Amino acid sequence: MQHLTAQPTADLAATGPFLHAREHRIDLRFDSAGDVPRSFTVVIAQGTLEHSAPISGNGVAIIDNDSGRVVCDGIQASELRGAAPSPSQLMAFALLPEMDWTAFAGFCRSHDSYRGGFEDIDAGLALPNGGSRARQVELGLLDPDFEDIRPVMLREINAISGMPYRFPISSRKAMINDILGHMTYRAQDGSRALAWDIRMNFKWNDSGRVRDGEAVCRSMDRRWAKMLQEDDDVFKRACDQALQPYVTAPFVALDMDESRAVELDVKGDNGGFLVLSSFAGQSMVHDSPRDLEAKLAQMSNDDLSILWATDRILTVDLSRAVRAAEMADAMNEVRASLEADWLREVEDEVTFEY
Repeated sequence: MQHLTAQPTADLAATGPFLHAREHRIDLRFDSAGDVPRSFTVVIAQGTLEHSAPISGNGVAIIDNDSGRVVCDGIQASELRGAAPSPSQLMAFALLPEMDWTAFAGFCRSHDSYRGGFEDIDAGLALPNGGSRARQVELGLLDPDFEDIRPVMLREINAISGMPYRFPISSRKAMINDILGHMTYRAQDGSRALAWDIRMNFKWNDSGRVRDGEAVCRSMDRRWAKMLQEDDDVFKRACDQALQPYVTAPFVALDMDESRAVELDVKGDNGGFLVLSSFAGQSMVHDSPRDLEAKLAQMSNDDLSILWATDRILTVDLSRAVRAAEMADAMNEVRASLEADWLREVEDEVTFEY
């Protein structure tokens, strides 16, 4: 399976789903009824990242930092996509920070694109509800009340727009708890290890036909379907191909640090789990959660951070959606290779008849 990578966004920054010039972003704070101020971000959007929800790619947009949801977008939208902000967009962008809470909430409610579902805005409360400290710390809007142990490398990766892997501000305790919360595989001898479910026991495209893949013949569809039913080796070949980057050599997440590679093994009935057996040369097999916690407690901050990051990366890379896409591609390559053999057989038969 290939690693997901960030997509370049030229000179534009990304905030939530929106692309914008770096100078066209401002964070708003309102005193709240709670201990944490309410927080919003306003941008002049010039486009969007790939997104499934209906999002306007142009105009002023407001994002609720405490929930991560879009409040409004397409404010003063222009028909000139990707163009410099219009005077009306610049005016709205300048006026929003001057509003008090009552005016801001009223402005949001009155716009056609207002999503609703924000209790304090919907109800027109005199003071907004308290903000989310955890969310604002993660976004860098509040300083954490704990030591952030992430190395500089992880902080820089986390700041890359469009990166599918997130490494939010985290303490040592939080990292250990994240790892302890991960699923484990239990061997017959009772030992355990961190693991990822890689079974394909859900609906996915095993037709051997994918967009932009190797060309395959529709006339061979029936023969391919029959082979899938009768020959388990076809599925195994595709699995081996998809898992090759993880199991043929120690795995180094994002090429971060070869000295902190992990060893991954396929285990379980029919190879249904990818199991992390060692990290940085140290066995990660353990007898109980308490035993694993002891191993983690003995690690340096940097070692713990890289193991935590590797866990998060593999969780994305081995998610159902990514597995389905990678296996579909692998099936396409296996089918294309088989069809080449089948077509040679036909050619040989025709030549023999002559």
